[in-house]
Amino acid sequence: MKARILNIILLISLVSCSNAEELKIKKDYSLKVREPSGLTYDQSSDSFWTVSDESSTLYNISSKGKVLDKIEIDAYDLEGIAVSSDRDFYVVDEFYKELIILDSQGEEQKRVKLDIQSPENNGPEGICLNEGNSRIILVNEKNPGLLQIYDYQGNKEREFLLDFAPDYSGITYDKGRNAFWILSDEAKTLYLVNMEEGVQARYQLDIPDPEGIAVDKKGRLYIVSDSQDKLYQMEKID
Repeated sequence: MKARILNIILLISLVSCSNAEELKIKKDYSLKVREPSGLTYDQSSDSFWTVSDESSTLYNISSKGKVLDKIEIDAYDLEGIAVSSDRDFYVVDEFYKELIILDSQGEEQKRVKLDIQSPENNGPEGICLNEGNSRIILVNEKNPGLLQIYDYQGNKEREFLLDFAPDYSGITYDKGRNAFWILSDEAKTLYLVNMEEGVQARYQLDIPDPEGIAVDKKGRLYIVSDSQDKLYQMEKID
């Protein structure tokens, strides 16, 4: 019975969301990172990490986009990154549909083949952590759009079919709201999603190719653009 429950696919749809507002850019910063994809906040250093799908490299950047450090790893098509409070890294490779777990020095600890059946270029795009319940959450871009939940050992626990956007390019967990921010690259839209109630709000973005999002310790939203090689600080949402 337990296995059957864990494999049930639940649907998150756009049922409770009003018309989209525009979320304005407060500041933007150029990045010396080619094709940044994925963004995560590192509370241990009050900085961010992003990945380049061009160079298979993890980049530590400041809130103003300055590169502070970098770690090269064995991967082919990095699209998302998350970092724990202990500074363990969790990254996804879209081409091979893999979750790669690294320690704080960037040494590989585990590689997990993800349970995703989709075309070659429609694989996992975003990843984040909910450290409150020790879970990894990732989104698959499209065909199908999915949100999957894994434990820290890489075992899949739940899967949600997503149908509120044409694609899903990034995700982060907002502890203050107990909800997820999910990006759509094609729609240039940011969605606030509660796992119990579905989509709560949506915001239009004037950002080309948004592919990573993170929330800092003050609740400020940051987004990276894959095509513009930029980091954007957004106006704060009440």
